[in-house]
Amino acid sequence: PFWRARVMAQAALLMTGSVLFVCLFLPTQADAGTFTVRQCGSLLANGFAGSFGKLGRAEPLLVAQGCREGGPGRAGLYQDRSGRSVPVGAGGQFLFSTPPEVGLGSITVSAALKDASGFRSTILALADGQTPVRLEEGSPTEGEVRRYRWAAQTGLRENLAARLVCVREAGCENSANSSKAFLELHGIELEARDRTAPSLAVPAESGEWVSGRTTIDFTAADRGSGLAFARAEVNGFSVPLGGQERCGGLRNGAPVTLRPCAPALTGAELPGTFTDRAPFREGRNSYRVCVSDYAQPASGANESCSTPRFLNVDNLPPARPEDVWSPAGTSWSPFPEFELSWRPPEEGGSPVDWLSYEVFEETVSVSGSGDGERVESGEWSAGSISSPGSGRLRVPCPGSYRAELRFRDRAGNLGSPASAILRFDDQPPSEVEPEEPPGWLSADHFPYRQGLSPARPGGPSGIAGYALDFSGPEGPGNPCADPICQPAELDLDGGPDDRVASVDTLPEGRGWFSAVAVSGAGIPSREARSVPLDVDLTPPGSRLDGLPDGWSREPVELRVTATDPLSGMEAEPGQATTPVTSIVAADGERVNSPGARAEMTISEEGETEVEFFARDLAGNANDGLEGPSGNRHHSPGVATVKIDRTAPRVWLDGIGSPGDPELIRLGVEDALSGVAGGEISLAPAWGGPVTELPTEMRDDRLEARIPSDELPEGHYLVSAEVEDRAGNRTEPASGVDGLVWPVQLPVKERALVSLRIPGRPAGQASLRVESGKTVTLTGRLADGPGSGPAEVAIREEFSPGAMIESRTREVALSRDGSFRVALPPGPNRTVKAIWPGSAVRGRAESRSVRLAVEDSVSFSLRPGVVLNGSQVFMRGRVSGGSLAPSSEGKQVAIEFLDPSRKTWRPVALVSANASGRFGFAYRFSTITTTQRIVFRARSVPEAGWPYVASASKARQVVVRPG
Repeated sequence: PFWRARVMAQAALLMTGSVLFVCLFLPTQADAGTFTVRQCGSLLANGFAGSFGKLGRAEPLLVAQGCREGGPGRAGLYQDRSGRSVPVGAGGQFLFSTPPEVGLGSITVSAALKDASGFRSTILALADGQTPVRLEEGSPTEGEVRRYRWAAQTGLRENLAARLVCVREAGCENSANSSKAFLELHGIELEARDRTAPSLAVPAESGEWVSGRTTIDFTAADRGSGLAFARAEVNGFSVPLGGQERCGGLRNGAPVTLRPCAPALTGAELPGTFTDRAPFREGRNSYRVCVSDYAQPASGANESCSTPRFLNVDNLPPARPEDVWSPAGTSWSPFPEFELSWRPPEEGGSPVDWLSYEVFEETVSVSGSGDGERVESGEWSAGSISSPGSGRLRVPCPGSYRAELRFRDRAGNLGSPASAILRFDDQPPSEVEPEEPPGWLSADHFPYRQGLSPARPGGPSGIAGYALDFSGPEGPGNPCADPICQPAELDLDGGPDDRVASVDTLPEGRGWFSAVAVSGAGIPSREARSVPLDVDLTPPGSRLDGLPDGWSREPVELRVTATDPLSGMEAEPGQATTPVTSIVAADGERVNSPGARAEMTISEEGETEVEFFARDLAGNANDGLEGPSGNRHHSPGVATVKIDRTAPRVWLDGIGSPGDPELIRLGVEDALSGVAGGEISLAPAWGGPVTELPTEMRDDRLEARIPSDELPEGHYLVSAEVEDRAGNRTEPASGVDGLVWPVQLPVKERALVSLRIPGRPAGQASLRVESGKTVTLTGRLADGPGSGPAEVAIREEFSPGAMIESRTREVALSRDGSFRVALPPGPNRTVKAIWPGSAVRGRAESRSVRLAVEDSVSFSLRPGVVLNGSQVFMRGRVSGGSLAPSSEGKQVAIEFLDPSRKTWRPVALVSANASGRFGFAYRFSTITTTQRIVFRARSVPEAGWPYVASASKARQVVVRPG
């Protein structure tokens, strides 16, 4: 393949987060720098830049590349005469290719060429897209070394090719007897022209600060002869940049390859130091970087330089850190890692980027503390100048340490130190033993004081105090929530000898007291030691049995039972307190009983107050007294026993009054428990059922009313039973104790009410009524209503089968007591007028009036004229009035009039449907002469049909012989 030069116009490189800009200088061909490459034996050059390549499909040649180091000083291509025929176009070549930005201006070759057996040897100058230039061709008679030269007239060439190729169309003979064709290269001089300056990238200005020695960052590349030289211009002074082997393609000071120098180059160290002596000065400095390729520069066309950059020089150390601080302060910490914070110095010179630290173990001697071995060192980012910084460091083992912090600025200067004390201790103290409690703890034991045994320190921080925990029945707890005890968790913080804890109260039941010693660094003992605490703060519950609910008529036996769910009411050996249950009466009688039960009997009539209480095994009592610690005990239970053995006193206060003749009043009294109530009753004087009257208690008397309207006339006795709240009752007797009083009924005036059928004799008590007719009745209350009700009740009692049994309505009375009532249609019924009576006149009822109501039967037939043997169709309906039941199944008789006997005779019995309708078809079969026959339908009386049966109108039909 042939090389073709391409020009890179620009490039951008990304380095350390900054965009690098590359400026490329592209000289014209006339301005290109040149250099000469010598190959094989030319001026003792040692090297061979060409490469062998096959042409065609065969391998007909022998190749000798003797121009390489240690070779005979020539390279050749030879016909091998192996007996294999070589096709046209097959062969081989040496090809010398230039880099992309290098062209050949002239070519000088010392070579021996020989054509034979159809092979041709040729030397060509090639360029992409241009006609090859032939330096020379060989001939069958040649073979001596000759010198061939080509120089560019219009354009450069990119490749040199030395070829040995079969050109015979029929192929080339290649046997041992064939003449041998060959091509030998003895010396080559290539004048190369580098057409493009190197590319150069230098970081954009970043305000970098430096001190001492440093490197300048840049990146350079050259696609032509390679980079041969680099320099820096600092503040107007030119400084070579060395430190790299750039040109490795030189032999004896001359190039033996078309790219003798490195294709790329990166930053180099500047000589000298960044001081105030040239070329550098303190503060701001200007510089630029220039690089050149190997070709000899012509007016700088093969050199590239960056635009000016600036860097800052600072050789003064920063100030010491301020406000160095650790959250632990100078206290002991349980963790080997410490966080330190600081405040950066005020801005000046180069910025402070880093903070270096060193940690020294503190040693203690007679003369005081001193520095020991350095145990840690490192460096942190110092943070922003305007804000504090922080970092973490670690110490190796328990002890006291001093950390020294120094700032390092961006130029690398290290400042003076500031220090902080770091103290670390992770060793636990020894365990502590809590003192055993005295037994059950009652409310009288509080505040409770719990002692501890002393603890031994485990590390350099000593004993800061003790952490305690009072836990519940689930078991001993941990005095510290985390492996490290916080200062707030130290219940005793007075040092190793502060070993007595006081607690105001504890939860009831089985609990646990646990304790650990805590070091100055917050490390607790490896194991918390515990003792159980049995706490009972509640006095026993005292239940009083036998107390009546109110007053009693018998002596009262009281029983007090004490219960306590914790310490209990049973005595235990070794316990100082004995459980006791007590009852105390107001008169001074007292019962103290060991254990959980006490009894007392109260028999005195009246009200007696008693107190009852108990003391449990822990010593809690509800006796209302003051305990040993000054606490007032709960109040005792209090109850009042009420006894009443005397029945109440009863007397007659009056029977009847002008406005209320039925009222009975009895006076009652009870001196102790009071009257609970009573009942007044009425019975015939000469024997009979007793009527218990509704009785009310009004203040100090009993009241009841005699139902004189409901009782027969005669002599009666009034009696009463009265009971007090204790259950004592008066017992009525036959006048012996004055608790029976006579009375004669009625106690009210008589009243009379009448009911009659208008237009009928006064004694008539029944009336037959057609179906659907309204009936009007009249009546009168003798002497008028007076001060009593101005209405009478009209009560209708319907015959069985009606939809309702009865119906009552109120009808107003006139001044003289008369009244009129219109009764709507309906079934058979009995009607009565009732006046309810008043406070002074008795209840009155009229005699009953009977209404017999007919039902209704309709009937039709068709046709009106028929022949013998034909049918006549009969239809009809039976119904009642208001409140009529369903007529489904109602029996109806179809009858005809027998003229000879002048009576109605039955034809058929049919049943009506739910609406009362019925039908019947009759066929005539015995008629021999024309006759007029009369029919009717008649309702049949039935149980459950609350109407009087009736018949329809007669209907006739004319029947002629058939």
